[in-house]
Amino acid sequence: MKALREGISVMDQELRLSDVQLHNRKVTAVSTMHPLFLAQNLTQIICMLEGLRRMENNWVMSSYARNTAVSIWCQLSQYARERIRGTLVDLMGLDAGWYERISHEAEMHSGTMFYNEAEASDQYGLLMYAMKGGIPCCIR
Repeated sequence: MKALREGISVMDQELRLSDVQLHNRKVTAVSTMHPLFLAQNLTQIICMLEGLRRMENNWVMSSYARNTAVSIWCQLSQYARERIRGTLVDLMGLDAGWYERISHEAEMHSGTMFYNEAEASDQYGLLMYAMKGGIPCCIR
């Protein structure tokens, strides 16, 4: 329990479940963590980031896509971030402003890799949470 609450460090990123509780000797949390560490080349990273950038246009998934992009950006090496922003954005015709924004957000959230449902979503993203959990809701 203590390790879950205080967190562990993986690849210079903090993994922490702030809402973990113990009920009848069973550990529960509002959101479960599913660490995903990928060894990708820069082309694959850009492909993932570009897919997430496009998903920001989907009003239900927008905040999840943005937070996932920021989480990926936090995990990149300094070399990879500089290579993407300094060279590949121009070579590949990528949206430089978007990469600057996720870079800035990554700096603000440095060290935080996991967000629970409430932290990772906005008012529309909570609809996604309800849908995936089969939670009845009323949309007005």
